Amino acid sequence: MDDNLQKIQEKYGMVLRMIKEKKFTTIKTVSEILGIRYQTLQLWMKTKKVQKAIAEEVDVYLNNMKEAGKKDWKMWDRMIQYTKGESREEEKSSVTIQILNDKSGVGVQIMNS
Repeated sequence: MDDNLQKIQEKYGMVLRMIKEKKFTTIKTVSEILGIRYQTLQLWMKTKKVQKAIAEEVDVYLNNMKEAGKKDWKMWDRMIQYTKGESREEEKSSVTIQILNDKSGVGVQIMNS
């Protein structure tokens, strides 16, 4: 196998691993960390394997939220607020899951505040 092709496959695998390990931040940051052209990573984000990995991670987050909701009714209240784009000023911390799908690519951004 061509060394260049092998390096590309390794970096593609690293992107998948970063998504699965919740280490993927933004396309720009990941492209700089892995030494991949921004445009290349944008294309990779549209592949079936990457899309599947993103969808699986979103499912994990939603399942964790559902599990937490069994013991904490406030989770459902917060989930409804976030879905509506509302927030409470008295909340000291929150988690926002944003699914990005625009001209910069597709990804999941998780923000703690």
